[in-house]
Amino acid sequence: MADALASGASVRKDVGVQVPPRAPNSSGLETSVMMKIVVKLFTRLRQSRSFQAFGLLIFVIAFTLTLVLQLWNWSPNVPLSMGGDNSFYLMLIENLARGNSIYQNPSLGAPVGQVLYDYPAIGDLINYGYVRLLSLLTRNAPLAETLFYFSTFFSTAITSFITCRRINLSRHNSIAVSVLFAFLPYHLIKNVQHLMLGNYMALPLIIYVLLELQSSNIDDHDKKRNKYLIISGVIMAGTGIYYAIFSAIMLGIMLIGLMVVKKQFKVPFKKFLWWFSSFVLTLTFSAIPTIRYSLQNGFHNFKRTYFEVEFYGLKIANLFRPIVEHRWSWLSNFSKKFSSSPIPGEPVEMLGLLGAIGLTILFLHLLFDRFKSEKPTDEKVNILVAVGALAILLSTVGSLNSLMFAVGLQQIRVWSRIAPLIGFCALVVLFLFLQKGTSKFHISQKNKFLMSMTVMLLGIIDQTSTSHVPNYAANAIRWEREDRFVRAADTYFVENSMILQLPLTEFPENGPVHKMEDYFHAFPFIHGSHLRWSYGNLKTRPSDFHDLAKSKNELNLLRFAKSQGFVGVHVVTSAFENDAKLFLAQALEAGCRTVYTRSGDVNVLLDLRALR
Repeated sequence: MADALASGASVRKDVGVQVPPRAPNSSGLETSVMMKIVVKLFTRLRQSRSFQAFGLLIFVIAFTLTLVLQLWNWSPNVPLSMGGDNSFYLMLIENLARGNSIYQNPSLGAPVGQVLYDYPAIGDLINYGYVRLLSLLTRNAPLAETLFYFSTFFSTAITSFITCRRINLSRHNSIAVSVLFAFLPYHLIKNVQHLMLGNYMALPLIIYVLLELQSSNIDDHDKKRNKYLIISGVIMAGTGIYYAIFSAIMLGIMLIGLMVVKKQFKVPFKKFLWWFSSFVLTLTFSAIPTIRYSLQNGFHNFKRTYFEVEFYGLKIANLFRPIVEHRWSWLSNFSKKFSSSPIPGEPVEMLGLLGAIGLTILFLHLLFDRFKSEKPTDEKVNILVAVGALAILLSTVGSLNSLMFAVGLQQIRVWSRIAPLIGFCALVVLFLFLQKGTSKFHISQKNKFLMSMTVMLLGIIDQTSTSHVPNYAANAIRWEREDRFVRAADTYFVENSMILQLPLTEFPENGPVHKMEDYFHAFPFIHGSHLRWSYGNLKTRPSDFHDLAKSKNELNLLRFAKSQGFVGVHVVTSAFENDAKLFLAQALEAGCRTVYTRSGDVNVLLDLRALR
């Protein structure tokens, strides 16, 4: 027994039977080993300067975002912006949250349902995939949209940081450039109104890919970097059709330049194929639903006009223009002098003071440098200058964008949306010159870091203003008012009842109707209504109901809708140029019953079932 005790075995006292020792807990050992691996990995990462810089970048973005948007006032259940194009995005996200696809929505476009294959999400595979994930996780369209918008500040900063490090900018200068790039006025002005355009993370990767293409050495290291070219191609083709087109054109022209000027006929083209294959496959995959539907039902495209290309073209003066509601009144007043342009387009090209200085350096370098220096930094500056200049030449009013329209690229109209790429080139050029200048003096790394952060802070103050803060209080009031209408409708009518919405408007891009903004009719669905609404039938393929409804006056339209199974009508009184009271009085006299009306609310709901 003593031997048994010494060996770790136990003895039952009642019978004196020796019991074998317990086996070690294998799951406990595995957990212990895993914990040691994680701790060791985290310790190494914590000691890595790149990891520290990356962590600092994430912190600065989060801190700046909180201050700029005053997020302590944010309500997760209310959108950051109400109405306009944001209603379109909330409509798509709400549909995804219900488990549908972005192409089909049975709750809109009644009686046939909404079908959006002619208004495709080509080039937005990553964007909509991420939005779908957020919508399914939150089951809350405003929250999913806001989280996506917040994440675009991080995604744009990350690709900017990676590209800056590839350019050999120091870590602290890379952080400064990336924060300024993420908070360009373009990003803040568009807000959630142009939700997907805020994810311009693809644009810095144009520079990254070009730097890979201009490398003349083929070795194992280059082969390993091919995966980064593949990832870049996927991002460029999956974060917006505008950025996909910009990337393809810029890289195509620059590749030809590398092959002709540097006479690298094999190496860049071989590398280019890695990027090109992933780019084309991603773009094609996102287009499959539209192509398949169009082959079965015929092709219908939304045609753009040459006037739109001119109207929305880049204005070079806007690149140097301060933001309209600048913190300093004299700069704000100066900026407003540009507001009387006959073709204002989307006035979002402003780069801020630092961007304007960098762009000036870029132009001076383009005009006066002989490009004879073989220093690595100068070579990278040359690429930045070439990309920035080409982007301006491509997008400015009456320039290459007009030729693009003439040869058939007619779906792209807002060429000024290339402005973030110009801003990135300008900011990197500026900080490259600052880095080169400070290297001539004996300045400690700590002081260099403080200088970069100070310049970044001045840039953020210049690029942002209180006008970028969402009107949280007004948004909450409107959201509650709309929600009250939807609750009344859902309580009164049974599920899946069809509601006619007046006035009839085309979808998408109908434009405002009197005082009713575009996409306003989508709000009942956005608020989670279980009814079916007539708005949202695609104008390229109007249903028989919508086609016939356009030819009827209001009362006859109500009778026609009733015959087609509609049980209610939603009237937006602000959309009537003349007094809507006359139409409502006629409808009530004809037998309609009031379901919802409220003083100060433009929404009126009537029951059609007793209509004579």
